[in-house]
Parts: sequence; structure tokens; C-alpha cells
Amino acid sequence: MGGGVWPMIPWLSALILLAPPDLKCQWAFPIDGTFAGAYRTDASLARVDTGGAELGARARVEVRCPRRFDARLTAHTESRAGSRLDQTRVAADLALGGRVARRLRLGVTLGLDRVWRDRWPDPYQPVLDAAGRATGAVATTDRRGLLDADVSLRLDAWVRKRLSVHAEVGWERRVGDRDADYDALLRPDHLVPSDRDTVAARLAVRGRRRGWAWRAEGAGGWRRAPFQLARDAGTGATHGALGGAAPNPLYEAAWGSVAASGSRWFGAARTRVTLAGELDANVDLFEGYDTWMELGARVSTRTRLPKRVVLEAAARVAWRSWTEDGYAAAAGWTPEAPAGHPPLDGDAGLSDAVRQRVEASFSLELSRRLVGALTPFVAARLTVVETNFPDYVPGVFPSTAQIALDFDALELIVVGGLRFAL
Repeated sequence: MGGGVWPMIPWLSALILLAPPDLKCQWAFPIDGTFAGAYRTDASLARVDTGGAELGARARVEVRCPRRFDARLTAHTESRAGSRLDQTRVAADLALGGRVARRLRLGVTLGLDRVWRDRWPDPYQPVLDAAGRATGAVATTDRRGLLDADVSLRLDAWVRKRLSVHAEVGWERRVGDRDADYDALLRPDHLVPSDRDTVAARLAVRGRRRGWAWRAEGAGGWRRAPFQLARDAGTGATHGALGGAAPNPLYEAAWGSVAASGSRWFGAARTRVTLAGELDANVDLFEGYDTWMELGARVSTRTRLPKRVVLEAAARVAWRSWTEDGYAAAAGWTPEAPAGHPPLDGDAGLSDAVRQRVEASFSLELSRRLVGALTPFVAARLTVVETNFPDYVPGVFPSTAQIALDFDALELIVVGGLRFAL
């Protein structure tokens, strides 16, 4: 693993060359970070209760040449240790931009993000007994780690004093870490790497009116997974095993989203309220197995209390539904003869016909800025996930070892620590 300031050296050299002294540029070197302890319970599909220390730091190098050119290099590193979900992240991005007209600015951003997630519990790798039955324990994996590289071009236009338009196009390449047991030939559906390519375009309009700061945004794009096979409508089969039908093509999807948000300060500028809504859609370009639509809403508040105390709260709910082509239960399915899918579990008001997922979360944070740049804080987040997915995992290798897996979740995260800024 690498980290620290060493990845910044070539980027710093580039900034020095791009900003000659005759432009009378201004330099800044802000640094901020966090040291905290955290506790997590029922952490998503990992199903673990875990605690540990978290440490994060971010350093920026900013160069601003008035009316001509600006550049920002950000290096970020964070680590979580002493838990069953340890991770280390090192990231850097370089943003370059400049005005080409009085109301028009162009920019480019390059980014790299490396995440190591070693020995995470893997629900898709059950530990079996001598008879091939699941023992309830799971093996660990490094396959949750990843490397992201992205590049984007941006245009900012100021239509008038309180109205601006922002457009962006970009490409992202993700390379996931490989599990030692992944076999692209014999078991292409088991422990599939998370690699993907994404092309995206985004258009946003921002403005202010009657005390409200608002934003409307639309985005869309295409993504492809170079190792994941597309699935048949209804059955979810990929035909990836040897000796059968020809395998399906690789997974490809088109996606789009529209969102709107608004925020305003109330009570003599002591409380800021933000309201947001979003509609997302994903279209599986093969037969629609993974075609879905999601509606989401969020409300958050930030209140400045006496003695430099800040209270922040947020609530979010999201509802996702797949299409009718996405899932079909097999007639006569039983655990003893597990061919195809078991029926959906339409409890909690969810459908019995199509897959659905509801997620609700609530978060709260209390902080107080001390003398200087130190801010102690305590935060908590509760997330509830309810689905109608059958509580089992199909096709776990070996295929006779189907295991129970509950896709519903009740997750609590509590974090307390200290932020600093230099």
C-alpha cells in the first residue's frame, strides 16, 4: 500500500509549471482531518457488530490567478482499524480551470481513488461442514477493495447575477480486487469482480430567489461490467457454466436521474433547512432483469446553538421497484428442489409480483468548535432496509450449498471524535 504525501509530488510539480510567477498567483495549503472511534452493528450484508478507530486527513494545494487560472490539488487519506471492516483509502484529484469569457469558465478534473478492504466477512462464501452443509460461519475476502480513475470536463456559465448553468461530461474506470477463488471460466457467476466502465453527462441549474438557494439537475449515461454476465428476464440465469447453453453477453445498462433541492436559513440565520427529491432509473440493455426505478426524498437541518454548538439532523427515504421482467418465481419451488426462484415475500406492504426495496435512514450530529480549529463531535445514524427478496442465496458455489441470507437490515453507526483544521 502507498499513502502519505508521496503521491502528491508529481502533481505539485505540474502545478508549479502551470502557474508561472508573472500571473501573480495566490497559493493556499489548507489541511483538515478527523480522529474518531466508531461502533457499527449489523453492517449491511456483512452482518457483524464491530468497533474501531477511524483516522482521516485531507490536504489541498490551491493556486488562484485572478481572472486567468486556478488549480486545486487535493490528497485525501483515511483509515479504519481495529474492526472487522477495516479499510484504508488514498485518493487524489487535480482540478484545473479558467475563465474564457466574463461569464464562462471551463475546467478539467482528473482523479484517482484506491481503497483496500482486506479480510471482510463475505456472505457469499459460507464455511461448509464435512457433509457440505452451511455452518453459519463465512470466509473472508479482499474483493471489496477497488481502484477508481476518472476524468471529467466541466463548463460553468453565469446567465445573470443569481442564476448559473453547469454542464459536465466524464468517464470513470473501476478495477476491483480479485478474490483468490474467482474463476472466470469454471465459475463466472461466483465472486465476480466489481470492475465497471461508466460514461456520464450532467446538466445543472442553480439560482437564488426569495431567500432560497435552489438547484435542479439531470444526468444520464451508460455503464458496462467487463466480468459480470447479463441475466435472463424472469429467471436470472446467465448460462455461464461450461457444458450448457452459450453464456449471455456482458452486463450493460443505461441510467438517468433528475433531482431538485432547495435550502434556506430561518430564525435570524440560525437554522438552515434543506429539502431534496430525486428520481433515478436503470435500464438493463439485455432483457430487463435489472431494470428499476427509484424515488427518494431527503430533509436536513443545521442549527447554530449558543456557545458555538451546532446540531445537524437528516432523514431520507427511498423506494425502488424493478420491472415485471425482473423476477419470476418457479412453480412448485421447495428448499429440497431449489430450481429457479422461490416466491417473493410481500410483507410490510411490498409487492408479491416484482422486487421492491425500501430504505429509511435518520442521522444526528452534535459538535462544538473550541478555541482554534478543534471541533469535538458525536454522531449517530440509523438505517432500516425492508425488501421482499427471498431470504436465500442462489448459486453459491458449490450449487448444492444454498444458504440463508436476509436482505433486510437494521444498521446503527455511532461515531465520536475530534476534527481539526490547519
